[in-house]
Amino acid sequence: MRISIGAMFLTNLFFVIVQESNVLEIFFDMVALEFVESIDDICFELCRRGFFSRRLKEASNQDFVLHCSPDARKLRRRFNRFIKLMFFSSMIVLTVGLSYIVHQQTQGAYGCRSLIASFGDGEWEDAWVMMNEKCSVDSDCNNVNQKCYSGDGHCYEKRLLIYSHFNGYYNHDGNVNERPRYVEMNKESGAPFKSTIPAELSYCEEIESWVLHHPRIRTSLDYEEANECDWLLRSEETEQFSIEEVSNDFWYLWRGRIEDEYRVNINCAEVRKLSPLSRLSYEICQCLSTLTNDKPVDYHSCSVPMMLIVTTSENVYINLD
Repeated sequence: MRISIGAMFLTNLFFVIVQESNVLEIFFDMVALEFVESIDDICFELCRRGFFSRRLKEASNQDFVLHCSPDARKLRRRFNRFIKLMFFSSMIVLTVGLSYIVHQQTQGAYGCRSLIASFGDGEWEDAWVMMNEKCSVDSDCNNVNQKCYSGDGHCYEKRLLIYSHFNGYYNHDGNVNERPRYVEMNKESGAPFKSTIPAELSYCEEIESWVLHHPRIRTSLDYEEANECDWLLRSEETEQFSIEEVSNDFWYLWRGRIEDEYRVNINCAEVRKLSPLSRLSYEICQCLSTLTNDKPVDYHSCSVPMMLIVTTSENVYINLD
């Protein structure tokens, strides 16, 4: 009986450690498990002290003497060896299991594989966008408005950046700073872009924040003035391993200066498990959720053209607006 209780305690403890994300919560759960495991000992001690009845007090205070035969002593030694074997086996199994789960977690196996993100209606008029032309000095660029950035040897030009253009699906693509990195997907099919360079959601260790950035957009051509990780949007400082945990907090928007208390909407959307029609339906629900009273839908905040789906018992009709 004791062996069974101990095995169940270790099994529950293993799952508690695996599932909890807060160290303090693990200690609280361990205390609760320890209390549950010791309930029988507590009840027995209360019986010995006579809290329940005299009969139970007398029964629990009786002394029993066991006289073991030589064969019983040999059996006891074998049993002790079995207990030691079970103890070390349990330690090995739990350690191997936890190591495997930690390894899988670093590969993004248990986190959200796909996100659907909406970055509001923010704009930045003077975003430095990388051109295809390479250069060593400003005169090598095709346009007088373009500047040569010595950091990567490309021409850059100021363009209007509309943050809602980055709305849509982001799929897990490796890890950065021990956290998942999400890459923008094609807005119509949910598949990776073939030629377009996508935006990224990742963790910037320099500022300890989750950020939105784009490989071809810089916040400044002066290295000392540029944002850390060239972030366009960033969360508050955090150590969270999941970007969903900070999606409901205020973010910071870059538009040549920092604008605080900016709202974004980032949710888990396992698009790899959804059909194209399901993805469209989910996106439409996101668009319709922006309705307040009689205000019209903001079509520019949606990552796909607005559609109306009418479902009947037999068919689904899709009407383009």
